[in-house]
Amino acid sequence: MVVIVGRENVGKSTLFNRLVRQRVAVEAPTPGITRDSNERIVEIDGYHFRLFDTGGFFYQRVAHLEDKVKQKTREMIDKGDLILFMTDVRDGVTPWDEELARYLKERDKPTILLVNKVDSDAWERGVPEFYKLGFDEVLPISALRGYNIRRLKELLVDKLPKRKAEHWAKALRIAIFGRPNVGKSTYVNTLLKEERMIVDEIPGTTIDACDVYWEYKGRPIIFVDTPGVRRKARIKESIEFYSVRRAMRTIERADIIFVMVDASSHLTHQDKRIIDIVCDKLKSVLILANKVDLYKGKVEAGRLRGEFAFIPIIPVSALRGDNIYLPIDEAFAVYEEWKKFVPHGELKRKVVPYVRSFGIRDIQQVSHGPQVFVVYTEKRLRKSHLRAVENRIREVWGFDGVPILIKQQRVKPQKTKHHREARQAQKAGQAKRCKQAKRSE
Repeated sequence: MVVIVGRENVGKSTLFNRLVRQRVAVEAPTPGITRDSNERIVEIDGYHFRLFDTGGFFYQRVAHLEDKVKQKTREMIDKGDLILFMTDVRDGVTPWDEELARYLKERDKPTILLVNKVDSDAWERGVPEFYKLGFDEVLPISALRGYNIRRLKELLVDKLPKRKAEHWAKALRIAIFGRPNVGKSTYVNTLLKEERMIVDEIPGTTIDACDVYWEYKGRPIIFVDTPGVRRKARIKESIEFYSVRRAMRTIERADIIFVMVDASSHLTHQDKRIIDIVCDKLKSVLILANKVDLYKGKVEAGRLRGEFAFIPIIPVSALRGDNIYLPIDEAFAVYEEWKKFVPHGELKRKVVPYVRSFGIRDIQQVSHGPQVFVVYTEKRLRKSHLRAVENRIREVWGFDGVPILIKQQRVKPQKTKHHREARQAQKAGQAKRCKQAKRSE
Protein backbone atom coordinates (compact mmCIF):
# COMPACT_ATOMS: atom_id res chain seq x y z
CA MET A 1 0.00 0.00 0.00
CA VAL A 2 1.67 3.20 -1.26
CA VAL A 3 0.38 6.60 -0.11
CA ILE A 4 1.19 9.90 -1.81
CA VAL A 5 1.29 12.79 0.68
CA GLY A 6 2.39 16.40 0.64
CA ARG A 7 1.09 19.89 1.08
CA GLU A 8 -1.47 21.24 -1.32
CA ASN A 9 -0.68 21.89 -4.98
CA VAL A 10 2.70 20.12 -5.17
CA GLY A 11 1.51 17.72 -7.91
CA LYS A 12 0.26 14.66 -6.02
CA SER A 13 -2.69 14.05 -8.35
CA THR A 14 -0.47 14.54 -11.40
CA LEU A 15 1.90 11.83 -10.12
CA PHE A 16 -1.06 9.60 -9.27
CA ASN A 17 -2.39 9.89 -12.82
CA ARG A 18 1.09 9.28 -14.22
CA LEU A 19 1.52 6.04 -12.25
CA VAL A 20 -1.95 4.65 -12.99
CA ARG A 21 -1.57 5.78 -16.64
CA GLN A 22 -5.02 7.37 -16.68
CA ARG A 23 -6.36 10.83 -15.89
CA VAL A 24 -8.53 9.68 -13.01
CA ALA A 25 -7.72 12.36 -10.43
CA VAL A 26 -8.81 15.93 -11.12
CA GLU A 27 -5.82 18.22 -11.69
CA ALA A 28 -6.05 22.01 -11.39
CA PRO A 29 -3.83 24.91 -10.29
CA THR A 30 -6.40 25.71 -7.58
CA PRO A 31 -5.15 24.39 -4.20
CA GLY A 32 -7.27 21.86 -2.32
CA ILE A 33 -8.94 20.08 -5.25
CA THR A 34 -8.28 16.58 -3.89
CA ARG A 35 -10.29 15.88 -0.73
CA ASP A 36 -11.06 12.16 -0.61
CA SER A 37 -8.37 9.49 -0.83
CA ASN A 38 -8.39 8.10 -4.36
CA GLU A 39 -7.30 4.49 -4.79
CA ARG A 40 -6.11 2.38 -7.73
CA ILE A 41 -4.33 -0.90 -8.33
CA VAL A 42 -1.06 -0.09 -10.16
CA GLU A 43 0.94 -2.58 -12.22
CA ILE A 44 4.70 -2.33 -12.58
CA ASP A 45 6.68 -5.08 -14.33
CA GLY A 46 3.88 -7.60 -13.77
CA TYR A 47 3.50 -6.85 -10.07
CA HIS A 48 0.71 -4.90 -8.43
CA PHE A 49 0.23 -2.62 -5.46
CA ARG A 50 -2.44 -0.27 -4.13
CA LEU A 51 -1.77 3.42 -4.67
CA PHE A 52 -3.54 6.21 -2.74
CA ASP A 53 -3.77 9.88 -3.63
CA THR A 54 -4.54 12.08 -0.61
CA GLY A 55 -5.68 15.62 -0.02
CA GLY A 56 -3.22 18.42 0.68
CA PHE A 57 -1.95 18.00 4.23
CA PHE A 58 -2.53 21.66 5.05
CA TYR A 59 -5.78 22.28 3.25
CA GLN A 60 -6.82 25.93 3.49
CA ARG A 61 -9.37 26.66 0.77
CA VAL A 62 -12.49 25.55 2.70
CA ALA A 63 -11.75 26.17 6.34
CA HIS A 64 -14.35 23.90 7.94
CA LEU A 65 -13.21 20.93 5.79
CA GLU A 66 -9.52 21.41 6.65
CA ASP A 67 -9.57 19.21 9.75
CA LYS A 68 -11.44 16.42 7.96
CA VAL A 69 -8.95 16.32 5.09
CA LYS A 70 -5.94 16.42 7.43
CA GLN A 71 -7.38 13.67 9.63
CA LYS A 72 -8.06 11.46 6.61
CA THR A 73 -4.49 11.97 5.35
CA ARG A 74 -3.11 11.01 8.78
CA GLU A 75 -5.17 7.82 8.73
CA MET A 76 -3.86 6.89 5.30
CA ILE A 77 -0.26 7.52 6.45
CA ASP A 78 -0.77 5.16 9.39
CA LYS A 79 -2.10 2.44 7.08
CA GLY A 80 0.54 2.85 4.36
CA ASP A 81 3.47 0.49 3.83
CA LEU A 82 5.44 3.09 1.87
CA ILE A 83 5.04 6.88 1.75
CA LEU A 84 5.78 9.05 -1.27
CA PHE A 85 6.40 12.46 0.30
CA MET A 86 6.07 15.10 -2.42
CA THR A 87 7.59 18.58 -2.33
CA ASP A 88 7.96 21.40 -4.84
CA VAL A 89 11.48 22.43 -5.92
CA ARG A 90 10.22 25.85 -7.00
CA ASP A 91 9.02 26.70 -3.50
CA GLY A 92 12.02 25.23 -1.72
CA VAL A 93 11.67 23.69 1.74
CA THR A 94 8.68 25.32 3.44
CA PRO A 95 7.66 25.21 7.12
CA TRP A 96 4.75 22.98 6.06
CA ASP A 97 7.20 20.50 4.49
CA GLU A 98 9.27 20.45 7.69
CA GLU A 99 6.21 19.83 9.85
CA LEU A 100 5.01 16.97 7.65
CA ALA A 101 8.53 15.49 7.63
CA ARG A 102 8.56 15.48 11.46
CA TYR A 103 5.16 13.76 11.47
CA LEU A 104 6.39 11.02 9.12
CA LYS A 105 9.51 10.40 11.20
CA GLU A 106 7.41 10.10 14.34
CA ARG A 107 5.41 7.36 12.61
CA ASP A 108 8.68 5.69 11.47
CA LYS A 109 7.26 5.04 8.00
CA PRO A 110 9.45 4.00 5.03
CA THR A 111 9.51 7.16 2.92
CA ILE A 112 10.77 8.29 -0.46
CA LEU A 113 11.13 12.06 -0.68
CA LEU A 114 10.11 13.26 -4.13
CA VAL A 115 11.19 16.73 -5.24
CA ASN A 116 8.68 17.53 -7.96
CA LYS A 117 8.56 20.03 -10.85
CA VAL A 118 12.20 19.53 -11.81
CA ASP A 119 11.39 20.36 -15.42
CA SER A 120 14.91 21.47 -16.45
CA ASP A 121 18.57 21.28 -15.42
CA ALA A 122 18.28 24.70 -13.81
CA TRP A 123 15.76 23.40 -11.27
CA GLU A 124 17.99 20.39 -10.53
CA ARG A 125 20.32 22.70 -8.60
CA GLY A 126 17.60 23.27 -6.00
CA VAL A 127 17.31 19.58 -5.05
CA PRO A 128 20.20 19.38 -2.47
CA GLU A 129 18.29 21.77 -0.17
CA PHE A 130 15.72 19.03 0.50
CA TYR A 131 18.27 16.65 2.06
CA LYS A 132 17.95 18.63 5.28
CA LEU A 133 14.51 17.09 5.77
CA GLY A 134 16.44 13.96 6.85
CA PHE A 135 15.32 11.23 4.41
CA ASP A 136 17.71 8.72 2.85
CA GLU A 137 15.87 8.42 -0.46
CA VAL A 138 15.57 11.78 -2.26
CA LEU A 139 14.50 11.65 -5.90
CA PRO A 140 14.02 14.65 -8.21
CA ILE A 141 11.11 14.09 -10.59
CA SER A 142 8.72 15.84 -12.95
CA ALA A 143 5.31 14.25 -12.64
CA LEU A 144 4.07 16.39 -15.52
CA ARG A 145 6.88 15.59 -17.98
CA GLY A 146 7.73 12.09 -16.75
CA TYR A 147 11.31 12.83 -15.67
CA ASN A 148 12.73 10.05 -13.40
CA ILE A 149 9.35 8.23 -13.22
CA ARG A 150 11.05 5.04 -14.46
CA ARG A 151 13.54 5.29 -11.59
CA LEU A 152 10.66 5.80 -9.14
CA LYS A 153 8.96 2.64 -10.42
CA GLU A 154 12.18 0.68 -9.91
CA LEU A 155 12.35 1.88 -6.30
CA LEU A 156 8.73 0.85 -5.73
CA VAL A 157 9.37 -2.64 -7.09
CA ASP A 158 12.47 -3.02 -4.85
CA LYS A 159 10.77 -1.84 -1.67
CA LEU A 160 7.33 -3.49 -1.94
CA PRO A 161 6.39 -7.17 -1.55
CA LYS A 162 5.84 -8.96 -4.88
CA ARG A 163 2.11 -9.64 -5.23
CA LYS A 164 -0.18 -10.52 -8.06
CA ALA A 165 -3.61 -8.89 -8.46
CA GLU A 166 -5.80 -11.64 -9.91
CA HIS A 167 -8.19 -11.25 -6.97
CA TRP A 168 -9.12 -7.66 -7.82
CA ALA A 169 -9.09 -8.29 -11.56
CA LYS A 170 -12.35 -10.22 -11.08
CA ALA A 171 -13.95 -7.61 -8.82
CA LEU A 172 -17.49 -6.34 -9.43
CA ARG A 173 -17.32 -2.60 -10.18
CA ILE A 174 -20.21 -0.61 -8.73
CA ALA A 175 -20.47 3.11 -9.52
CA ILE A 176 -22.74 5.26 -7.33
CA PHE A 177 -24.43 8.18 -9.09
CA GLY A 178 -26.93 10.78 -7.99
CA ARG A 179 -27.60 14.43 -7.35
CA PRO A 180 -25.41 16.30 -4.83
CA ASN A 181 -26.06 15.59 -1.17
CA VAL A 182 -28.26 12.50 -1.56
CA GLY A 183 -25.91 10.42 0.63
CA LYS A 184 -23.57 8.59 -1.77
CA SER A 185 -20.42 9.03 0.34
CA THR A 186 -22.33 8.29 3.56
CA TYR A 187 -23.50 5.00 2.06
CA VAL A 188 -19.92 3.97 1.20
CA ASN A 189 -18.68 4.92 4.67
CA THR A 190 -21.46 2.94 6.36
CA LEU A 191 -20.68 -0.14 4.28
CA LEU A 192 -16.96 0.06 5.06
CA LYS A 193 -17.62 0.92 8.73
CA GLU A 194 -15.09 3.74 8.53
CA GLU A 195 -14.94 7.37 7.39
CA ARG A 196 -13.39 6.47 4.05
CA MET A 197 -15.05 9.36 2.19
CA ILE A 198 -15.28 12.90 3.53
CA VAL A 199 -18.89 13.81 4.25
CA ASP A 200 -20.23 17.32 4.73
CA GLU A 201 -23.56 19.11 4.58
CA ILE A 202 -22.32 21.38 1.78
CA PRO A 203 -23.22 19.90 -1.65
CA GLY A 204 -20.24 19.14 -3.89
CA THR A 205 -17.85 17.90 -1.18
CA THR A 206 -16.79 14.99 -3.42
CA ILE A 207 -14.82 16.22 -6.44
CA ASP A 208 -12.94 13.14 -7.71
CA ALA A 209 -14.59 9.89 -8.78
CA CYS A 210 -12.89 7.74 -6.15
CA ASP A 211 -12.34 3.97 -6.25
CA VAL A 212 -12.81 2.06 -2.99
CA TYR A 213 -11.76 -1.60 -2.70
CA TRP A 214 -13.89 -3.82 -0.46
CA GLU A 215 -14.79 -7.47 0.10
CA TYR A 216 -18.31 -8.74 0.76
CA LYS A 217 -18.85 -12.39 1.67
CA GLY A 218 -15.45 -13.21 0.21
CA ARG A 219 -16.23 -11.53 -3.12
CA PRO A 220 -14.16 -8.51 -4.25
CA ILE A 221 -16.01 -5.27 -5.01
CA ILE A 222 -14.71 -1.93 -6.27
CA PHE A 223 -16.97 1.00 -5.43
CA VAL A 224 -16.71 4.21 -7.41
CA ASP A 225 -18.06 7.15 -5.43
CA THR A 226 -18.77 9.99 -7.86
CA PRO A 227 -19.41 13.72 -7.44
CA GLY A 228 -23.03 14.83 -7.43
CA VAL A 229 -24.41 15.45 -10.91
CA ARG A 230 -26.23 18.76 -11.24
CA ARG A 231 -27.97 20.32 -14.20
CA LYS A 232 -25.57 21.99 -16.64
CA ALA A 233 -27.16 25.39 -15.99
CA ARG A 234 -26.10 25.17 -12.33
CA ILE A 235 -22.49 24.20 -13.02
CA LYS A 236 -20.50 27.43 -12.86
CA GLU A 237 -16.95 26.36 -11.96
CA SER A 238 -14.73 24.64 -14.52
CA ILE A 239 -13.47 22.22 -11.85
CA GLU A 240 -16.98 20.93 -11.23
CA PHE A 241 -17.61 20.71 -14.98
CA TYR A 242 -14.59 18.49 -15.58
CA SER A 243 -15.14 16.40 -12.45
CA VAL A 244 -18.71 15.62 -13.57
CA ARG A 245 -17.49 14.78 -17.09
CA ARG A 246 -14.92 12.41 -15.62
CA ALA A 247 -17.58 10.88 -13.39
CA MET A 248 -19.74 10.22 -16.45
CA ARG A 249 -16.84 8.34 -18.02
CA THR A 250 -16.76 5.98 -15.04
CA ILE A 251 -20.07 4.55 -16.30
CA GLU A 252 -18.10 2.89 -19.10
CA ARG A 253 -15.85 0.94 -16.73
CA ALA A 254 -18.56 0.01 -14.20
CA ASP A 255 -20.41 -3.32 -14.18
CA ILE A 256 -23.48 -1.98 -12.42
CA ILE A 257 -24.72 1.49 -11.48
CA PHE A 258 -26.42 2.47 -8.22
CA VAL A 259 -28.52 5.58 -8.83
CA MET A 260 -29.18 7.10 -5.41
CA VAL A 261 -32.26 9.28 -4.95
CA ASP A 262 -33.79 11.08 -1.98
CA ALA A 263 -36.74 9.07 -0.64
CA SER A 264 -37.93 12.06 1.38
CA SER A 265 -38.77 13.97 -1.82
CA HIS A 266 -40.24 13.22 -5.24
CA LEU A 267 -38.16 11.86 -8.10
CA THR A 268 -36.76 14.95 -9.82
CA HIS A 269 -36.14 15.65 -13.49
CA GLN A 270 -32.39 15.38 -12.81
CA ASP A 271 -32.87 11.94 -11.20
CA LYS A 272 -34.68 10.73 -14.32
CA ARG A 273 -32.00 12.24 -16.54
CA ILE A 274 -29.26 10.34 -14.68
CA ILE A 275 -31.22 7.09 -14.99
CA ASP A 276 -31.74 7.80 -18.69
CA ILE A 277 -27.99 8.34 -19.23
CA VAL A 278 -27.17 5.03 -17.52
CA CYS A 279 -29.78 3.15 -19.58
CA ASP A 280 -28.46 4.69 -22.80
CA LYS A 281 -25.07 3.19 -21.89
CA LEU A 282 -26.81 -0.22 -21.49
CA LYS A 283 -25.45 -0.68 -17.96
CA SER A 284 -27.32 -2.69 -15.34
CA VAL A 285 -28.85 -0.39 -12.76
CA LEU A 286 -30.49 -0.31 -9.33
CA ILE A 287 -32.22 2.65 -7.71
CA LEU A 288 -31.42 3.25 -4.03
CA ALA A 289 -34.06 5.34 -2.29
CA ASN A 290 -31.97 6.83 0.52
CA LYS A 291 -33.01 8.79 3.63
CA VAL A 292 -36.07 6.66 4.37
CA ASP A 293 -35.54 7.68 7.99
CA LEU A 294 -36.62 11.23 7.01
CA TYR A 295 -39.74 10.08 5.15
CA LYS A 296 -42.87 10.10 7.28
CA GLY A 297 -44.62 7.38 5.29
CA LYS A 298 -43.47 3.84 4.60
CA VAL A 299 -41.13 3.29 1.67
CA GLU A 300 -41.24 -0.23 0.21
CA ALA A 301 -39.26 -1.93 -2.49
CA GLY A 302 -40.88 -1.62 -5.90
CA ARG A 303 -40.37 -0.29 -9.40
CA LEU A 304 -40.83 2.85 -11.42
CA ARG A 305 -43.58 3.13 -13.99
CA GLY A 306 -43.27 3.43 -17.74
CA GLU A 307 -39.98 2.94 -19.55
CA PHE A 308 -38.00 2.38 -16.32
CA ALA A 309 -40.37 -0.25 -14.93
CA PHE A 310 -37.64 -2.92 -15.15
CA ILE A 311 -35.43 -1.17 -12.55
CA PRO A 312 -35.79 -2.39 -8.94
CA ILE A 313 -36.05 0.29 -6.22
CA ILE A 314 -34.47 -0.55 -2.86
CA PRO A 315 -35.19 1.68 0.18
CA VAL A 316 -32.13 2.28 2.38
CA SER A 317 -30.93 4.56 5.13
CA ALA A 318 -27.22 5.20 4.70
CA LEU A 319 -27.10 7.14 7.97
CA ARG A 320 -28.78 4.49 10.14
CA GLY A 321 -27.54 1.48 8.17
CA ASP A 322 -30.99 0.15 7.25
CA ASN A 323 -31.00 -2.30 4.32
CA ILE A 324 -27.50 -1.21 3.24
CA TYR A 325 -26.39 -4.75 2.27
CA LEU A 326 -29.54 -5.59 0.30
CA PRO A 327 -28.41 -3.62 -2.80
CA ILE A 328 -25.10 -5.53 -2.78
CA ASP A 329 -26.85 -8.90 -2.86
CA GLU A 330 -29.18 -7.62 -5.57
CA ALA A 331 -26.22 -6.25 -7.55
CA PHE A 332 -24.68 -9.70 -8.00
CA ALA A 333 -28.04 -11.08 -9.17
CA VAL A 334 -28.59 -8.20 -11.61
CA TYR A 335 -25.06 -8.56 -12.97
CA GLU A 336 -25.79 -12.20 -13.80
CA GLU A 337 -28.94 -11.03 -15.60
CA TRP A 338 -26.80 -8.57 -17.56
CA LYS A 339 -24.67 -11.49 -18.83
CA LYS A 340 -27.58 -13.86 -19.54
CA PHE A 341 -27.77 -15.48 -22.98
CA VAL A 342 -30.93 -16.91 -24.57
CA PRO A 343 -30.49 -19.54 -27.32
CA HIS A 344 -31.83 -18.53 -30.72
CA GLY A 345 -34.33 -21.39 -31.04
CA GLU A 346 -35.87 -20.76 -27.64
CA LEU A 347 -36.02 -17.02 -28.26
CA LYS A 348 -37.76 -17.43 -31.62
CA ARG A 349 -40.21 -20.02 -30.31
CA LYS A 350 -41.33 -17.96 -27.32
CA VAL A 351 -41.34 -14.45 -28.82
CA VAL A 352 -42.15 -14.49 -32.55
CA PRO A 353 -45.66 -16.05 -32.29
CA TYR A 354 -46.71 -13.19 -29.97
CA VAL A 355 -45.47 -10.42 -32.28
CA ARG A 356 -45.92 -11.96 -35.74
CA SER A 357 -48.75 -9.53 -36.50
CA PHE A 358 -46.16 -6.69 -36.50
CA GLY A 359 -44.42 -8.29 -39.47
CA ILE A 360 -41.64 -9.84 -37.33
CA ARG A 361 -40.30 -13.07 -38.79
CA ASP A 362 -37.31 -13.78 -36.52
CA ILE A 363 -35.41 -12.50 -33.47
CA GLN A 364 -31.86 -13.11 -32.32
CA GLN A 365 -29.68 -12.07 -29.36
CA VAL A 366 -26.47 -10.63 -30.81
CA SER A 367 -24.85 -9.48 -27.55
CA HIS A 368 -25.06 -10.29 -23.84
CA GLY A 369 -23.44 -7.90 -21.40
CA PRO A 370 -24.83 -5.52 -22.74
CA GLN A 371 -28.09 -7.06 -23.92
CA VAL A 372 -28.75 -6.40 -27.62
CA PHE A 373 -31.40 -8.13 -29.75
CA VAL A 374 -32.15 -7.90 -33.47
CA VAL A 375 -35.64 -8.43 -34.89
CA TYR A 376 -35.99 -9.30 -38.58
CA THR A 377 -39.06 -7.53 -39.84
CA GLU A 378 -40.88 -6.99 -43.13
CA LYS A 379 -41.63 -3.34 -42.30
CA ARG A 380 -40.26 -0.65 -40.05
CA LEU A 381 -41.59 -1.05 -36.51
CA ARG A 382 -43.00 1.67 -34.29
CA LYS A 383 -41.73 2.32 -30.77
CA SER A 384 -44.86 0.67 -29.38
CA HIS A 385 -44.05 -2.50 -31.35
CA LEU A 386 -40.48 -2.57 -30.06
CA ARG A 387 -41.76 -2.03 -26.53
CA ALA A 388 -44.11 -4.99 -26.97
CA VAL A 389 -41.15 -7.16 -28.03
CA GLU A 390 -39.15 -6.01 -24.99
CA ASN A 391 -42.09 -6.67 -22.66
CA ARG A 392 -42.41 -10.20 -24.01
CA ILE A 393 -38.68 -10.84 -23.51
CA ARG A 394 -38.87 -9.58 -19.94
CA GLU A 395 -42.04 -11.57 -19.27
CA VAL A 396 -40.27 -14.81 -20.15
CA TRP A 397 -36.63 -14.23 -19.06
CA GLY A 398 -36.79 -11.37 -16.54
CA PHE A 399 -33.70 -9.21 -17.13
CA ASP A 400 -34.47 -7.19 -13.97
CA GLY A 401 -32.38 -4.03 -13.79
CA VAL A 402 -30.94 -4.61 -17.26
CA PRO A 403 -31.60 -2.21 -20.17
CA ILE A 404 -32.35 -3.95 -23.46
CA LEU A 405 -31.56 -2.54 -26.89
CA ILE A 406 -33.67 -3.89 -29.75
CA LYS A 407 -32.46 -3.21 -33.27
CA GLN A 408 -34.46 -3.98 -36.39
CA GLN A 409 -33.35 -5.32 -39.73
CA ARG A 410 -35.57 -5.30 -42.80
CA VAL A 411 -36.15 -8.52 -44.78
CA LYS A 412 -38.17 -9.26 -47.88
CA PRO A 413 -41.83 -10.19 -47.27
CA GLN A 414 -42.29 -13.92 -46.97
CA LYS A 415 -44.14 -15.61 -49.86
CA THR A 416 -47.11 -17.45 -48.36
CA LYS A 417 -49.35 -19.98 -50.11
CA HIS A 418 -51.75 -17.17 -50.99
CA HIS A 419 -48.93 -15.16 -52.62
CA ARG A 420 -47.78 -18.19 -54.64
CA GLU A 421 -51.31 -18.94 -55.90
CA ALA A 422 -51.81 -15.30 -56.92
CA ARG A 423 -48.50 -15.32 -58.78
CA GLN A 424 -49.41 -18.52 -60.63
CA ALA A 425 -52.79 -17.08 -61.65
CA GLN A 426 -51.04 -13.94 -62.88
CA LYS A 427 -48.66 -16.00 -65.04
CA ALA A 428 -51.55 -18.09 -66.40
CA GLY A 429 -53.42 -14.93 -67.36
CA GLN A 430 -50.40 -13.55 -69.15
CA ALA A 431 -49.96 -16.81 -71.14
CA LYS A 432 -53.64 -16.83 -72.13
CA ARG A 433 -53.45 -13.26 -73.40
CA CYS A 434 -50.37 -14.10 -75.47
CA LYS A 435 -52.14 -17.05 -77.16
CA GLN A 436 -55.16 -14.87 -77.98
CA ALA A 437 -52.88 -12.23 -79.48
CA LYS A 438 -51.20 -14.82 -81.75
CA ARG A 439 -54.59 -16.18 -82.99
CA SER A 440 -55.78 -12.70 -83.88
CA GLU A 441 -52.72 -12.27 -86.04
